[in-house]
Amino acid sequence: MPGTPHPRQGRAVTPNNGFFSTAWQPPETTAPNTFSQPVGDGWFGAGSRTAKSSFAMPISPSKSFGDGWGNIDNEAPPASATLPMAHSPSTEDGYRMKRSLTWGPAVGKKKSKSRKWYPHGDIDEWNPAQRPRDWRADFEMRPSFIKLSLSKNRSDVQESNDPERRILHGLLAYDAHAPSIHLDLRTNPFTQPAMFSHLGRAYNQIDLMQIATNPPAPFMRLYHGRYPWYVDVYASNPNGVTIYDILMQLHVQMMMAIESRHYYCEDVRSKERELLGAAYTSRCHGDKEIMTRGVVRVDFLGMEGRLLLQGLVRGRNGMWEMKIAKIDS
Repeated sequence: MPGTPHPRQGRAVTPNNGFFSTAWQPPETTAPNTFSQPVGDGWFGAGSRTAKSSFAMPISPSKSFGDGWGNIDNEAPPASATLPMAHSPSTEDGYRMKRSLTWGPAVGKKKSKSRKWYPHGDIDEWNPAQRPRDWRADFEMRPSFIKLSLSKNRSDVQESNDPERRILHGLLAYDAHAPSIHLDLRTNPFTQPAMFSHLGRAYNQIDLMQIATNPPAPFMRLYHGRYPWYVDVYASNPNGVTIYDILMQLHVQMMMAIESRHYYCEDVRSKERELLGAAYTSRCHGDKEIMTRGVVRVDFLGMEGRLLLQGLVRGRNGMWEMKIAKIDS
């Protein structure tokens, strides 16, 4: 089936399960072309019911994907970089990130004991960057009870809150005994026709057009404890976030290239970098074209082999927790 569903002509469809659906609207006509996660250029160079809500939604998203983000191109994913070596990059200055000479304590002033000093120069394993500010404040690379009980990390990510009680569509709702979906997050969801186990058949365009929640939501935020970023999903039409919106935007963000500040930072030790490299190697399967795209965000989940999405459950502040199981290969 094509990567992007074609518009469906005809009357609106109202399934018996209470979820409302209308004729498909191309994402590029109504969806915002921005997301709330701060994203760089890629490392080494990556009518009907309308959705109404009073919850706090990020208001100043950065421009990450540009026009036409609704069209997934299997042959041309977001540009990224080659896998960084476990040792410091060589003399390729074009591939080195520089720190400002004013990074750290004010020049000419005595160091404050309460303010940590950070070295200047290239960012590498010997000179790591600070913790990335586009990570979730509550994300910990090595979680522990003591750390989680302390104050949160500094983050530039704007928090959101959805007080509305919403019911998730059955195709996405998590069931521990019979998962509703089996989606390998390393692959394009629109190439997995049998990912919805409850359907008992290949999904079709009508399935993808279903509104994801009841009542509809204009915005949904997904997260997982072992994934540093939020996954922000915006409605592609006024009727609310659809199943297609979630699958498409989740895939695009999972395939985004990481930057050197995500790889060479204080929170990521050499052991974690080795695990990231192993996840990258496993995902690429020796495919040179895929390898040239470099380490991407989903590789953080691949560090523990947690790559099989099995559904969503409502989490804190109205966000949605991704239930992700380990995968064999």
